[in-house]
Amino acid sequence: MRGRGFFCALVVLCTSLGSAFGNSAFAKIFGYGNGVSAALVKGNRASVHPDGSHERAKTLLFVNSCVNRKTSRTNRIAGELVSLLREKGDFAVDELVLENENMALTKSKNLTKRLQLARDGKFSDRIFRYAQQFKNADVIVIAAPQWNFCFPSLLKSYVELASIAGIVYSYDKSGKPIGLCKAEKLYYVTTRGGIGGDQNDHGFAIIAKLGEQCGIKNIQCISAEGLDILGNDAKSITEKTIKSLPVLIR
Repeated sequence: MRGRGFFCALVVLCTSLGSAFGNSAFAKIFGYGNGVSAALVKGNRASVHPDGSHERAKTLLFVNSCVNRKTSRTNRIAGELVSLLREKGDFAVDELVLENENMALTKSKNLTKRLQLARDGKFSDRIFRYAQQFKNADVIVIAAPQWNFCFPSLLKSYVELASIAGIVYSYDKSGKPIGLCKAEKLYYVTTRGGIGGDQNDHGFAIIAKLGEQCGIKNIQCISAEGLDILGNDAKSITEKTIKSLPVLIR
């Protein structure tokens, strides 16, 4: 009984704090969300119509593979993009900070388990949570700096867990992929130290192929490059990219 009383008191306290400080401030106080995400993970999960019916709020999935996020230029650009999209589309934002996720590397044991669950059609298992989230998002933003000609290994692990046949895509009898994702738009946000162009970015090529496989028709790369070239003003280049966002997302 004491345990139940303590739990009830805790729920009341949390509810009161949430009301007093607001959801985003409450999130920041209790440690979920990181800088940009504490301000972004807002919005009602459902809108209520005059007749009392409910409609699911649109969801923006923000897959954040940046590390050192406080100083990350990619994270700064992506955060501004997500803010703009949220204001424009009234999205509820789900941010996945991959650095904080307990993603298992693909090894024999967990791969065997995943394949067996997929064969049995048991897609409600927690192992498929990333794929289900990817499938159900209305808009997707993926943030990843260019490292060694591609993206960080964190994002590669995520792609392996999100790209699940039977959830985000299937195949017809001829072997042609059929996309199963809801999203109509995917943004890939990146920064590069040198200059190579979006067309030569292997990371973007992989994400674009994933989006195409999943049936996402509109895939866009937003990039800032030349940031580490001697004599270039990296801060100025980053800010210029941010200022161009309203035009880029029209």
